[in-house]
Amino acid sequence: MRTILLGALALLLLAGCLGGGEETQAGSGGRTFTVGEMAIRPDGRILLAGLATRGQHTEHGYNAEYDECHGEGTATRDFAVVHVSPAGRVLESHSLSEHELDACAVEVTSAEIDTEGALVFQGYVREPPSLGDRLFGDDDGDPEEHERWYAARFDPEPGRRLDAEDIQHDDRIDYTYAWVTLPDGDLVAVEEDYRRQRLGPHGYSGTMSLMRWETRDSPLWSHPVRAISPKADLLDEEGEGWALFYDARRGFYGFAHYALASGEPEVVLFRHRLDGRPDPAFGDRSRVLVSPDARWSFGSKFVVRAPGGDFVVAGEAIDYGRLIVRRFTPDGKPVERFDRAAAAAIQCGYVVDLEVQADGKLLIACGRRGRGSALVRLLPSGHLDRSFGRKGRLVVRRV
Repeated sequence: MRTILLGALALLLLAGCLGGGEETQAGSGGRTFTVGEMAIRPDGRILLAGLATRGQHTEHGYNAEYDECHGEGTATRDFAVVHVSPAGRVLESHSLSEHELDACAVEVTSAEIDTEGALVFQGYVREPPSLGDRLFGDDDGDPEEHERWYAARFDPEPGRRLDAEDIQHDDRIDYTYAWVTLPDGDLVAVEEDYRRQRLGPHGYSGTMSLMRWETRDSPLWSHPVRAISPKADLLDEEGEGWALFYDARRGFYGFAHYALASGEPEVVLFRHRLDGRPDPAFGDRSRVLVSPDARWSFGSKFVVRAPGGDFVVAGEAIDYGRLIVRRFTPDGKPVERFDRAAAAAIQCGYVVDLEVQADGKLLIACGRRGRGSALVRLLPSGHLDRSFGRKGRLVVRRV
C-alpha cells in the first residue's frame, strides 16, 4: 500500500513538472477560447477579446473556428471577453452569443480601451445563409454566406453585458496599409501613391509612400518609403503587416512585413522625418532589417513602442512553437542583451498580440492551435516575469 501511495505521489510531481508552469482556467461554459486582441486598462487589468467555440465541424476538426460558421457540424461561435488581473489570474469572462448576434462570430480585428475605461472591440460576423442562398448556392455547391463588420463595447462595471454600438468610420483610412492621426486632425498614412507608377511582378501599381491628408481631395505631401525593397510583392497579402507610429520630435516610425517576389518574407523598421521624407540617420539609410532570416514570421500587431522610445517586435518560427522577440533603440540599434534573454524565456505557440504596460513589462498573447490561448509576460530586460500567472505564464483553455 505504501509503495502504491509513493508511486501516485511521484506521478503527481511528474505531472506538475511537465505542466511547464501553466495555469488553466476551465470556466463553466466548456467552450474553447481563442484570443484575437488584447488591451490593458489604466488600472492594470488585462482584457482579452476573442472567440468562444463549442463543439466542432465534422469537416474541419478542431480548427473549425477559422473556417465555416454554418457548415455541417455542431460548432457554435461567440465573441468573448476574458478579464485577467495584473498578477495573471482570470477574474471573469463574458460573451455575446451567436443567438444574440443573429450571426456567427468570425474574427476580432481590434480592441481598445476608451476614455471611460470600457473595452471597444471590432470584428466581423457571418450571417447564416438565407433560404434562397441555400437553394441557389454558388457553382461549387456551398451556400453563399455574408460577412459584415461589427463593433461592441463592454462596460467596465462588473456583470454588465456586451452592448453593440456604432463607431464612426473615417473614410480617409480606406485603402491604407497603416495610419496615425496627428494632433491637428490630419491623417498620415502608408499607402500606394498611384501618381508614381512602379512595375512589379503583377504589373504596374502605385509606389508605397508616406502621405499626409487633411481631406481625401489631395495629399498635403507624399514621399516614397525607400525602406521597402524594390523586389517587394506588395500585391501578395500572405503575411503582410504594417504599423505606423508618430513621434513629435523624431518623426514617423513604420513597420512593414511583406513578401519578396521570391516568396521569402522581409521585415523592416523605418523612419521618416516630420516633413515626411526618409530619415537617413535611422539604421541603414532610413531602415533596419528585423527578421534575421526567412524562418521567422512577423505581423503588424506584434510591434509596440516601449516607455523610453524603444521598439519591441515579436514573431515566431515558421514551424511554430519558438518565439523571437527583438528590441531596437529609437535610432534603430538592436538591444542584443534583451534579445538573448527573451529568446531563452518562453515557448508560446503562434503570436496573436503584443502590448506594453506602463512599467515597461511586455505581454504576449499566443494561440495554441485549438487548445486555448496563452498569455506570457516579460520584464523590460527580456527575462520571464515569474511573478505573473504561474512562473510567467497563464493559459486560458475554456470560458
